[in-house]
Amino acid sequence: MLLILKDIIHFMSKIYVSFSLLFLLSLSYAQTQSPISSLAVIAGNFTVGVRPDGGNLNPNSNPQSLNIIKAEFNAIQPTSYPGRWVSKNKHHLDDFIAWVHWGKENKKVVMMHQLVSWNHYGPKWLIEGSWSKEELDAMLEFHIKKIVTSVGKKDVDVWNVVNESLRGWEDKGIEAGKFRVDSACVWNQLGWESDASGLTGAAKINDSIPIYIRKSFEYAKKYSPSILELRDYMFEFAAQNDRKLLAFYQLVKHLQNKGVSLGAVGFQCHINGTKSFDLSNKNWNNFHRNIQLFKSLGLKVYLTEVDIAAEKFKEMPFTEELALKQKAAYKLLVEKAVLAKVDGIFFWGVADGIDKGWFPFHKPLLFDEQYQKKPSYEGVLEALHKN
Repeated sequence: MLLILKDIIHFMSKIYVSFSLLFLLSLSYAQTQSPISSLAVIAGNFTVGVRPDGGNLNPNSNPQSLNIIKAEFNAIQPTSYPGRWVSKNKHHLDDFIAWVHWGKENKKVVMMHQLVSWNHYGPKWLIEGSWSKEELDAMLEFHIKKIVTSVGKKDVDVWNVVNESLRGWEDKGIEAGKFRVDSACVWNQLGWESDASGLTGAAKINDSIPIYIRKSFEYAKKYSPSILELRDYMFEFAAQNDRKLLAFYQLVKHLQNKGVSLGAVGFQCHINGTKSFDLSNKNWNNFHRNIQLFKSLGLKVYLTEVDIAAEKFKEMPFTEELALKQKAAYKLLVEKAVLAKVDGIFFWGVADGIDKGWFPFHKPLLFDEQYQKKPSYEGVLEALHKN
């Protein structure tokens, strides 16, 4: 009997060891092989967000898109373009408010895009009206107050206060880095103030600054304790002596020296016209340096409107080869951005073709028209995992 008992114990110990080894092997395999569930999971505390409302009017209008936003991103960037200011005393903000509330309910970081900008985004009645400086100043404060106070004080984490105050890609030579002309920006009627940046020589692009920029930040701060952001484009990869980069830096220094509560800058980072999604010609040393330039001023730096589109893509089939090139481009961009210690990346939409007004045929995003993950999604996932 004793012999039989010893045999049973010996046999059971072998089974225990075998099961222990199998458990450890399966655990090890799971740790190395289990798929990452989403961008948000692998990003951890790093902000990876998306513009949710390009073609999606509110959180209930597109369930497929909403499910992706909920699963894949830890931040959203709803828009409230000045065009929603439909008359002097009336705004249409229901969709914006709904997105903000949804974001907070789902524990997302919320960045708002665009309180104030130039005429391209403005309402016709405002642009074509005849206003005194006093009227325009009161309207600027009313507009900012209306949007900022439409949600709770802590519901929006970052407000994009002013967008695209500097002239665009078409300006070259001495015109590059200049502010929008009066006919292109109704807010310029508030006047101009002398540059307070303290910069001199070639570093000083503009002798005076539109007053509306400073006032917009002052009004936003009056009604919100959140981070206030200044945004522009076309200097992400710029050389050290690029006039638009210098002008944007000068504007930041001017605002800081004026005591404005500026907490962040936004690099739009629309990378378009790349023909075959090839970013090999981009100067990544400049990219890194330009991010660090603004971080050295104590500011957060966000990539705020990221997409990568091929030039004239409507004329090209989206082949597997192009899809893989786009994947490599996204992976490279995100790797370099994280290495440069950006404070967050926001993609300019959920899926290709949803926003009919922005590169609808250019396949610029991470999900296709059927809301399926593209190789570009995998590129971002790999880049976040690597970093």
